[in-house]
Amino acid sequence: GPKSSQSTPIIKVEANGDFKIYPTCVTSSFTVDGENLSRVVVVSLVGSIVLDNSDFSSSQTENIVSVEGLSSGIYVVKVYDVKGAIETAKIIK
Repeated sequence: GPKSSQSTPIIKVEANGDFKIYPTCVTSSFTVDGENLSRVVVVSLVGSIVLDNSDFSSSQTENIVSVEGLSSGIYVVKVYDVKGAIETAKIIK
């Protein structure tokens, strides 16, 4: 498929695919705020998937994702909505 530009950190397909991910510096968990969340994938900087969670209710807006077991470092969070739109963000643990 077409490659997405690396300089664009957030991919928005449509307006209701917006999620807020906070905090950026996490200790044991972070929150994904937004409706119609279907899946959260956390990827290490070397590209391995360290967390893949699709256990979310689409009606819930505040979704807490535990990263208790992850070692310290920088991770990329990929957030998918029910329509397949993806947003990415970086977190630091």
